Amino acid sequence: MSRVDWKVRYHHFKHSVPTFCSPFSGREITSVAHPDEVAYLRCRLCTDVVAEGCSQGVYLEVEVASNSDNLSMAVVDFEAGGCSSVTFSPDTGAVIRERKVREAPRKVEGAYIQPLPTVTTGRPFHGLMGLYLYQDRLAFFRRCELQPAGLDNEANAMQMPGSQGRQLGPWETTGFVSDLDWAEGRRLTPCLAFRDEGAYRVRIVEIGATPPLDVQKATRQDSKVADWRTSWSDFDWEVGTPEAAASA
Repeated sequence: MSRVDWKVRYHHFKHSVPTFCSPFSGREITSVAHPDEVAYLRCRLCTDVVAEGCSQGVYLEVEVASNSDNLSMAVVDFEAGGCSSVTFSPDTGAVIRERKVREAPRKVEGAYIQPLPTVTTGRPFHGLMGLYLYQDRLAFFRRCELQPAGLDNEANAMQMPGSQGRQLGPWETTGFVSDLDWAEGRRLTPCLAFRDEGAYRVRIVEIGATPPLDVQKATRQDSKVADWRTSWSDFDWEVGTPEAAASA
């Protein structure tokens, strides 16, 4: 242990954390080969480290510069053998909590909440989205691109860093919409879910400790953000057997 070079290990950690697992690599995705592809990040969110009493959280931010269809941001508990997830759709503004209760025929139970309005630009989401884990609570963020590059600038719009000509609106947050009672184990895996194959340009911007908005303050100022403890709507769906589907 006296010969371990901690500086080299830290350098490797710092550069590997904001990257995707195989079959993707690096911190940017430019192409998705199959529908319903999921890109897992190499980092893990250790819930015991940011447990109650900790003054800092973990913030993850992703830039969506090109989007062929639909994508969402999620955290899953699969590493500990769980079968649950919490997913944020930047297009609809909804957060969905799901748990697979049976593999075949497939059955999923869950609940959803819509703390943000649906994006009405008429095209898939472009902009920035983020996830914030603080103590035992989760919050999501989005910052929508107001218009495609090349059009006239809109008043008070701000330019996306490193993306010439892209104009962004203000940051929005869901507020803290979920605790971690749904999760198995103490290590959550963040990921991006793509609905369809195609060309994308999605990049991990940062993994740090500070979100773009003070979640508690933003929630108090926005009366439309309801109390997440009472605002979830339950659902469950089941996929029938092949024989039943064929007869239908």
